[in-house]
Amino acid sequence: MNKYIAKTRILFLNMLRRDRLVWSLWIVAVVGFIVGLVPVFDNLLLAGEMDRLAMVEMMKNPAMIALVGPVYGEADYTLGAAFANYMLVFSLLIVGVMNVFLVTRHTRLEEDTGRMELLRALPVGRHANLMATALLTLSVNVLLAVILTVFLYLFRGQGMSMEGCVLFGVSMGVIGIFFAATTAFLSQIASNNRSALSMSILLLLILYVMRAVGDVWHESLALISPLGLILRTKIFVQDSWWPVLPIVALSLVFAGLTLFLSDKRDMGSGLLPEKAGREHGATWLSGPFGLAFKLTKNTIILWGVVIFMLAAMYGSVFGELDAYLSSNATIQAMIAMDPRFTPVEQFMVLLMMVMSIISTVPILALVNRISHEEKNGFLELMLCQPVSKTSMISSYLVLTLVTSVCYQFIAAFGLWSVGSMVLETTPTLTSFIVSAFLYLPAIWVIAGMLIVIIGFLPGKSAIIYYYLGYAIVVNYIGRLIKMPEWTRKLTSYGYIPQYPLEEISLSVHVGLLALFVLLCAVGFYGFRKRDILTK
Repeated sequence: MNKYIAKTRILFLNMLRRDRLVWSLWIVAVVGFIVGLVPVFDNLLLAGEMDRLAMVEMMKNPAMIALVGPVYGEADYTLGAAFANYMLVFSLLIVGVMNVFLVTRHTRLEEDTGRMELLRALPVGRHANLMATALLTLSVNVLLAVILTVFLYLFRGQGMSMEGCVLFGVSMGVIGIFFAATTAFLSQIASNNRSALSMSILLLLILYVMRAVGDVWHESLALISPLGLILRTKIFVQDSWWPVLPIVALSLVFAGLTLFLSDKRDMGSGLLPEKAGREHGATWLSGPFGLAFKLTKNTIILWGVVIFMLAAMYGSVFGELDAYLSSNATIQAMIAMDPRFTPVEQFMVLLMMVMSIISTVPILALVNRISHEEKNGFLELMLCQPVSKTSMISSYLVLTLVTSVCYQFIAAFGLWSVGSMVLETTPTLTSFIVSAFLYLPAIWVIAGMLIVIIGFLPGKSAIIYYYLGYAIVVNYIGRLIKMPEWTRKLTSYGYIPQYPLEEISLSVHVGLLALFVLLCAVGFYGFRKRDILTK
């Protein structure tokens, strides 16, 4: 047995040291996000009895149940019950994504880059890397659970017991370990890192949808999904521990299957056969734009589906909106209540801002794809052909612009189509589209910033995601905690007029478009003048 796991300890310590910034930032971000919202719930959501009753009714809406899960403890809806109801599912999704990236980073990515082959040439056991990755994810998830428990208890509010805080932290750690195990399993099946990453994220979404459908229509379906099963802990209400055990057992099963399959495949390949490609490519693939679209079309389609689903879920809330807005201080703090406009029109402002920020995530991923191709050495091969640097980055930029327009239309159509089903009088589709399209210059400015980073700071494109995180905090949470207006003006979203509550400002959009063009010009110049990174 020792020959299979030889040098595991050394590899584990190396991973721990090499990724210390990555996992530390993940833990700080997750704990800060969760614990930071406890005082917000305490100060705003449960400010009065009307707010509490309105919240319970809102959470019993089928759309909200699909979004965050069933309501527990509605007879005595304490801060703890409300907090767990609102936060648990989304927190679990974040931890799931964290573990997907951690595992693929140390398994299939190592094989795709050739580092695993060099490692295997040394006296290292066949399963040593897998075991070291398992130890890393186990350590990170346990540390996350402990830190989260401590800070939740320190900042606890009404109804947040010590046992509930511990169970919240343990639930996060257990779900993280589960997705680490499933990702390691899928990494044995997939043919490359990108496929392993896509399959793991797809599994996460499937389990989320299973939970949503099960919670609304058939509970047995929700119990099959670990994301639905863990909600049956009823944190801060009953604090049931039994759902933790099946998830731990399932994680061990996937871990065992991973070790078994690891013996059955060759390094650098997957158990699923790769689909044979065409003998001759299509004509539209002959240019850089066609190639960029071919490489990213699956991601574009997947994100389009996700954006529509989110928009549809938000749109289904419109039926309960009138009573909820009139009694909820939180939403009133986030939007400018104006009697001249309907509640849907006022709420649409907030939803469109949220959907626009969500749409920015895949847009940045599209722009960053050229950086990914450069890092893996593929861009160098493309530039050996009669193709310029400018045409390559321009292709991804044009694809980004077209995709952003499509995503904003999908978001607007999703909100309008489902909203009109649950509410007789809704704003016109044109109003939703105009409100969505007004955010396009703001999205493009963020994309332009990423182009500048790619042009002058190759390999540092992650910086833009920290900026996007700041934009989320100041434009969404910042409205709750009354952050100064100038903090929002440091982001492009802070300049967009709240249509239809405010008049459309042509000068603002012209200014943002001019800034976008300037950023692109600067980024193109830097990209054209610098050397291409080589492997």
